Amino acid sequence: MPKLYNSEWDKNIVVAVIDEGDYQYQTIAPLFNEYGYGFVLPEQKLIFIDGSYDDVHQKLVEAHEVAHIILDHKQKENPMDEIEADRLAYHLLDGKGYLQSKQLLVDVFKERHGIEFK
Repeated sequence: MPKLYNSEWDKNIVVAVIDEGDYQYQTIAPLFNEYGYGFVLPEQKLIFIDGSYDDVHQKLVEAHEVAHIILDHKQKENPMDEIEADRLAYHLLDGKGYLQSKQLLVDVFKERHGIEFK
């Protein structure tokens, strides 16, 4: 069974962390391969996170996907939306004290977007 909980940034958003031991993982794994550590279904306010990664990565993914919902992003694979979501995620993480997840975001920002984090 996936680990289900309501996001601390918005209690109306459900987060499903699915790991390799879950029977649904094989069904969802191709989407993780396509979208990365996680993805969001914004209309359903549902976030799926690959549970095979540590808590630092998972919290970063949750904040990033919550940011997409807050920012009302609807397009698939829009580079500017991804930058905006990462920038808002940084502030969301900072507000809750997730220092390791926040630092990870800064560390991978240039690799993800081709620009330095500001």
